[in-house]
Amino acid sequence: MRNREQEILLGAVVFFAAVILVIGTVWLSERYAGAAGGYRIHVKFDSVPGLQVGNPVTFRGVRVGKVLSIFLDEGRPIVALGFADVADLPVDSRFLLKSDGLLGGQMIEVQLGQSDRHLADGAVVHGISDAGIDAMMAQGEQTIETLRGAIDSMASADNLAHLKSILARVDTTTRHLNQLLGDPQFDAMIDSLALATGDARGLMRDNRKNLTLAVTELTETLARIARISAQMETTSVAMQHTFANLDTISAQIRDGRGTVGRLVHDDAVYEHLDRTLTSVDSLVSDIRRNPKRYFSFSVF
Repeated sequence: MRNREQEILLGAVVFFAAVILVIGTVWLSERYAGAAGGYRIHVKFDSVPGLQVGNPVTFRGVRVGKVLSIFLDEGRPIVALGFADVADLPVDSRFLLKSDGLLGGQMIEVQLGQSDRHLADGAVVHGISDAGIDAMMAQGEQTIETLRGAIDSMASADNLAHLKSILARVDTTTRHLNQLLGDPQFDAMIDSLALATGDARGLMRDNRKNLTLAVTELTETLARIARISAQMETTSVAMQHTFANLDTISAQIRDGRGTVGRLVHDDAVYEHLDRTLTSVDSLVSDIRRNPKRYFSFSVF
């Protein structure tokens, strides 16, 4: 009878242990991206050495999820992350693969972004591995070294001496300027300049009408000059045409063309004209000596 009770008690313990195991498994599954609506994000890394399914996902040191699966897609590892209470990560959030303590384990650290838009359930994003972080740190160290070199170059003895010389000149200039500003003659000059400016302004205001009239007359005079210049240009064109015609006539005379040309170049025409003029001269002389031979008058 006692053995029977022990068997029943042992069976009950095993049953309750199995129930607790099943309930715990279901609770963990639903709490970290189970079918009840867990939030999942797929993160693509260049490499994930040491990362295993079940490794934690943390935010500021607090565990908020875990690694559900790791698989390859086009030769690059993609890590599926499940979150228990998080369901709206900003789209500019970063996922860093980091070492988990001194034991060499790996974890995913989430750095929340500031965007108002959120990653949808199942979205694929890019993560940063330790190698990427090391590269960023190396680049930062290189930038710091470059900046340190530039500062050292600026702080060289020659540059410091040059800077000291510039500061000395600035100090001397400032001192002279202060002396100039404190000089009563400078104040008097400024007052005189202000007075002259006021007088000039008043003179222009009092003679504004005359100045306007003078400007108008000057404008009209310039317009007349422009018209005269245009007329002169037209006259110049006409004179050029006249000179061209004279050149043509001269060329024709030189070539013996036309009456004047033949008269100049043909001796026969000249001699005939000379004889004609001589005959006319003789006729006029004969008419003077004997007018009755050529004219008859009768009186009724």
